[in-house]
Amino acid sequence: MKKEIEDKVREELADWEYLNNLPREMSGFSLTRYENIYDDFFEFLSYENREKHRRLVMYFHQETMEYKLKVGYGLTEFCRIDCIAASRDEFETLLQRYLEEIIRKMAAEKVENIGSFILNKHIMDYDFGDLLPEEIEGFQLYIRPSAPVPITNFSYIIIDYECFKLESNVIIYYNVFRDEFFGEARICRIPTMSYQFDSNTLEGLAEKLRIHLASRLKAVKEAALQEIAKGK
Repeated sequence: MKKEIEDKVREELADWEYLNNLPREMSGFSLTRYENIYDDFFEFLSYENREKHRRLVMYFHQETMEYKLKVGYGLTEFCRIDCIAASRDEFETLLQRYLEEIIRKMAAEKVENIGSFILNKHIMDYDFGDLLPEEIEGFQLYIRPSAPVPITNFSYIIIDYECFKLESNVIIYYNVFRDEFFGEARICRIPTMSYQFDSNTLEGLAEKLRIHLASRLKAVKEAALQEIAKGK
């Protein structure tokens, strides 16, 4: 990050009364003030629930010269497009409007006001039987179809198996516009597609989970262990 931009952000943060008055805890999420400066990002505040592996981060993005907010569920992070602002004061207005609600929804076990597309697809009440055990190959079932998580690009996470120790996971998404289920994996946080789960129906997805889920998780685990071994 350019020094003049870094100095500008630091100056705006120094006398930002709104941040100084934020509660230390909201809905089980704890506040932390800090500075993490990367090539293009200046992170300065987070709310986190470590037990749930969920977090919210405020940052300044040099490329767009905007204040932004991102949320994280497990290893999945995405920017909230309703909380992007070109100035500190505009960002404060958005935070006053949305912050408490966002954190409350992140803390909830069930998604509120679920979209009609998800309801009509019957994802939340589909019987996957024994296809989704709580643990496979060291991965825990972190997000399940009964409590999908809305993200960007009109998609929902409906299944997420996480191994936090290896920083790796396998996710199944549902995209509303394409009416399609598809998969993705992260190997030591590096994304890679998982085409084995592509489907347009729940029945088709269930069959592909039966055939491919355990082997895909095993392959991700082995690849993660190899990457970790390379770094030692």
